[in-house]
Amino acid sequence: MRILRTIKLAVQNTQFRIWQRRHPGATFKDYFASIVRNDIQTRRIHPTLGENLRDGAFGEAGKATFKHLLSFGITPDDVCVDYGCGTLRVGVHAMRFLSPGRYWGLDIDQSLLDTGASLVGRELIREKQPKLRVISPDTVKEAAESKPAFLFSVAVLIHVHPAELDEYFRNILAIVNGSGTALVAGKWSDDKTYQLSRQSWAHSLPGMREMLDPLGARLSVVSENENRPAKHGYKGGIRGGVLELRKPRVG
Repeated sequence: MRILRTIKLAVQNTQFRIWQRRHPGATFKDYFASIVRNDIQTRRIHPTLGENLRDGAFGEAGKATFKHLLSFGITPDDVCVDYGCGTLRVGVHAMRFLSPGRYWGLDIDQSLLDTGASLVGRELIREKQPKLRVISPDTVKEAAESKPAFLFSVAVLIHVHPAELDEYFRNILAIVNGSGTALVAGKWSDDKTYQLSRQSWAHSLPGMREMLDPLGARLSVVSENENRPAKHGYKGGIRGGVLELRKPRVG
């Protein structure tokens, strides 16, 4: 089984390299976005999209996730940034809870935002006035200027390519800029980084902390599921839960 998994990942990684040669200058997140766009167009269920494309409705998973995030002290008047909001499976519940204009949803592709907005519906969009943006240097700056109390990034870390992890954290830190708390919900590893599938990794917790140290940021585990090392066939512990990312205020 382990040998078959290794062979499968090798083939999938080769497919990415071939795609990248056909799209000079493209990154893994561009590749990831192309896969998700295809899944949306074919109505295929993608892990990132949750259940909301299956029947045109939002499943309970996003609701439960946002309920857990509320335990960290989010209030209706807080400005919140949903970094990697996807098709708003968590964002719809955040919108309903937050006051109008307080929700920001950022993602790598406009088609995800458009699909999410159509699922949320015009009435809620009109009432809550969410700010939905494609991630770019300009929109990161724009979101930072809103001085959010919280940023949450749910099931995004696992899909960040190791080569793009630094950019992911730098964007998050630029947005909170010492004014708020960043909550990163996902999976990580006790030791080294493990590739779990074509589009997912359990990043090394020690490695992430080492990466963030020169940036003056601290990464803490604030909630954690039980260790499940055997699920993906790895000896190292792969954990899930919520990480808190903080940096002293700048400016």
